[in-house]
Parts: sequence; C-alpha cells; structure tokens
Amino acid sequence: MIAYIKGLLLDKKPNTCTVFVSGIGYEVELTLKDWDSLPAQGEEITLYIQAIYREDAQLLFGFSEKQQKEAFCELNKASGVGPKMALQILDTYKVEDLSLLVAQGNHMALTRVKGIGPKLAKRLMIDLKGKLVYQSCPEKAMQSVASIDDAVNALVRLGYKEARARDMVRNAQGMTVEDIIKSALQSEGSKT
Repeated sequence: MIAYIKGLLLDKKPNTCTVFVSGIGYEVELTLKDWDSLPAQGEEITLYIQAIYREDAQLLFGFSEKQQKEAFCELNKASGVGPKMALQILDTYKVEDLSLLVAQGNHMALTRVKGIGPKLAKRLMIDLKGKLVYQSCPEKAMQSVASIDDAVNALVRLGYKEARARDMVRNAQGMTVEDIIKSALQSEGSKT
C-alpha cells in the first residue's frame, strides 16, 4: 500500500496532480486547499497518500498533512460518505474545525457541504464521535451549538458580517453567550 510520495510535480489539473517518482507518474487527487498550495511544475512535492482500490479503479488521494489523511480515512469509513464527499468536507472545514463540530454535536454545520442534508449530517456525527478528537481547547468542545449561534447573531446585530462573526467566535473562549461575545470582541480589539 502506498502511504507517502516524494517526487517532482509533473503536471497539475483541477483537484489532481501527477507526481514523478523513479520513472513512474502517480496521479493523485487533492483537496482544493492542497491543490492551491502546490509548487511550480518541476519542483519537489511531498504528500501523504491514501490508496483506494475498487473493481473499476485504483485511486490515490494526497494530503499535505498526516492529520488530513487520518481525517479523510475516518470520513471515508462513515456511512453514506465516499472519497469525493470526504474531500469536499475537508475542503469546507479544517480538521481542527471539523473535530470541534463533532465534539459539540453541531450536525447542522455539516449541511454547508454540498450533498450533505440534515439526516446524513446527524449520521456523520454518530459515526465520527470519538474518532475525530478535538484537542486544542477542551472548553470550546463543551460550548453548546446554541451558544455559538446566539453569539454570532449578537455580533451580526452589532454590525459584523456573518462570516466575520463566525470567524471571531471560532477563536473565542467561554461557555456562556456573554463570555463568547466578550472574548470575541476582546480578540478583535487586540488586532486593531
């Protein structure tokens, strides 16, 4: 099984690249984020690889970080998720953000991914529980989804755009809505 590739970037097309290793060109599928960060053709590239073998195809999926590969494997094992959808999920959410959503049980956030409805999102939460572990800040994992949504709504009412408010809340600490808003505004104030 191929687990890791280090070679020269031979070619790149949307979401795929060809890596030249010892006279062989390996076609590898990537997330858009990893594809965007590819070096110029002819430069060296290193990817963590997950091979998937089917009756009709042998596919290689590449990731710039080992953590992404591990999350991809867990997503791919989940009921109703194939490799393409797993890539879409990792394009929408960083592994850390995805593990936080799982820790909080925030299945509705997964419906932002194309092809995932509420029913599949709930099933994903069950399948991923305990497999994608959020480790950065345990207090954030205990924040309720309702508290986060209420904090975002409050920041929107204060004049922030929703995307910016969600970004502010992502790094905020605290359990209550008030604590989350206070932390978000303090971190925003320290940036200016």
